[in-house]
Amino acid sequence: MARSAEKRQHELSIIRDTVESVWVAIILAFVLRAFMVEAFVIPTGSMAPRLMGEHYDLVCPACGYEYSYGWHGDGSVPRRHQTDPSGARCPSCTYRFVSAKKHPNDGKEYVNGGDRVLVMKYLYKIVEPQPFDVVVFRNPQSNANNYIKRLIGLPGEKIEIVHGDVFVTPPGADKPEIRRKPDQAQEVMWQIINDNDYQPDMAKLKAQGMGLYAPRRWEPTDKTDETPSRLWAASDNGRTFAFKGSEKRGCLEFRGAGETGSAADSNDPGEAFLPRYGYNAAQSEYQCLDPTVDFCSDLKLSMVVKPGGAKASVECVLDGLWFSVKAVFGSDGSVVVLRLRREPQGADPAGWVEWARGSTSAMTEGAGRKIALAHVDHGVKVWVDDKKIIDKSYTVELATLKKRLGAAESIPFPGVRIGASGGALELTHLKLMRDVYYTYFQLSRSDRESQDFLMDYSRGFYPKIGMDSPGWGVAGNPISLKKADEAKGENSDFDEFFVLGDNSPQSLDSRGWIEAAPSLRLLDESGNTQYKLGTVPRYNMIGKAMFVYWPSGYRLPLLPGLPIVPDVGRMRLIR
Repeated sequence: MARSAEKRQHELSIIRDTVESVWVAIILAFVLRAFMVEAFVIPTGSMAPRLMGEHYDLVCPACGYEYSYGWHGDGSVPRRHQTDPSGARCPSCTYRFVSAKKHPNDGKEYVNGGDRVLVMKYLYKIVEPQPFDVVVFRNPQSNANNYIKRLIGLPGEKIEIVHGDVFVTPPGADKPEIRRKPDQAQEVMWQIINDNDYQPDMAKLKAQGMGLYAPRRWEPTDKTDETPSRLWAASDNGRTFAFKGSEKRGCLEFRGAGETGSAADSNDPGEAFLPRYGYNAAQSEYQCLDPTVDFCSDLKLSMVVKPGGAKASVECVLDGLWFSVKAVFGSDGSVVVLRLRREPQGADPAGWVEWARGSTSAMTEGAGRKIALAHVDHGVKVWVDDKKIIDKSYTVELATLKKRLGAAESIPFPGVRIGASGGALELTHLKLMRDVYYTYFQLSRSDRESQDFLMDYSRGFYPKIGMDSPGWGVAGNPISLKKADEAKGENSDFDEFFVLGDNSPQSLDSRGWIEAAPSLRLLDESGNTQYKLGTVPRYNMIGKAMFVYWPSGYRLPLLPGLPIVPDVGRMRLIR
């Protein structure tokens, strides 16, 4: 009997310890959620394609490129049933999903949920937010929903977006300067223009009835005094280009033609450089873009070069708004960057001028080396095997930039070329990308009449907004962000931040907020307005988004409507 009682006591002790452990774990989880880390679901595609809301995961039927396309339907999301992703457009070859009924190449797909992210709460109580952090905050329009955007402007700064770039005037300064992105943020903000490894099936493209359709492609040009066929040979359906070796310079040029809505404009060379997203429905982006001005000339070109002979040399050329930049890679490991000023009447007669020089180990015959050139944020960067070799910047006065943009004939068009000379070489894995381009935004009154969104215009809290009013912080309407003067006893809770979405054409962010929640601290003790439209007050900041812990999952064959298996390969840090 004594042993039986002792055994029961031992079992009860184990149960008690287990229950205590479970309760401790639950309490720790609540404490952790309340004070350190909290999980959020991305509701929309304003930060796509880095962070995604409800979306399709598609594979282009023409070229095989994988991309995400946002769910743009009305009503509840059909998670358990496949639907037709009509309007989707491949960002690499521009093939359009039209309708599964009209084109057998286009199939129905499942809609996946938004990314789930972990947010470090109260981090900004310890350290100051930094430009281009991805932050979570309470939406000032409702003060109820949480938004996720990229932090662009800090307290005390004046922000103005001009030709897709952010210009900031720091506190105490009198001249704006371009806001350059940190390397980690820039790397995830590149958007695909063309991945040459994914060659489209022209029969499928022509089946859409595009007629004169011409895909984005690389092709030899006549910028040599030898016939192109004698200098270049394409293989693997255009994925590989072999330079046969010559003292004459052979040139490949990127042809940016693509679908823009009709056969008549399908050969427009500038279509590829417009800031359009495969994530968005094509027709929804036109209202945000001016195709005569809004081309993105902040570009990155990368490839793998394999020298096949001695003294082989390859050069990458990117034509920007102010300069054409050229990086010359020698087989001896030398890297030289030159620049050519672009004038409205043509190139600078002074010609190419050496600007920077670097070096790496010599190339080995027959071995591939990855090279890359980026011209972004008024600067040039060069990498060899993912190691940065050159990082050089220049300054352009904002007033000078606006003057050039004010005359359409003075805006030079982007261009991308690859040159080769000397020994034979082979080029593979050509990839062209563009930077995030922040588009112009016009304010318009919302038709929502919910009490959560009302503003008291009658008391003069905010100005009335017309249909043609420029958005906050866009060109011609810079926004100044308040910073508390602690020496005067001002409360830093009212410091103001400016935020933007990476998916600029479809992001409701600081540029377009025209409503303020009554639950904000709208007035001070004297009845004066202390919340500024277009800003996030410090007291509304929740924290920094750190990690995507649950991207859209895999679906089991027997339960296709439930993506319950986590896609571990797509879990990632948020930059």
